[in-house]
Amino acid sequence: MTWLQNCVVTFRLSSLGRQELQDIFEETSFSAYVADANETGAWIIFDGTDDSKTAPSFLLKWDYVSTASLEISLADEDSKGARRQIGFR
Repeated sequence: MTWLQNCVVTFRLSSLGRQELQDIFEETSFSAYVADANETGAWIIFDGTDDSKTAPSFLLKWDYVSTASLEISLADEDSKGARRQIGFR
């Protein structure tokens, strides 16, 4: 699940997640930056306040997530006009 790392991901909570996390999240879906992800869940970070040098972070267990979505770029280097050289010089 390393492809979630360093991305802003929109999570939709499962019914268990809504029940367990109702004191933390008011909405059923939210976006957060994923610092790390593994088989247990995702370490997510929210924006800190302007006067704070820290930001709240949570381990969001996959049991609490029904869906997760993010935008990825499908463009390859060839579409930008650049070609990677292969072989010896």
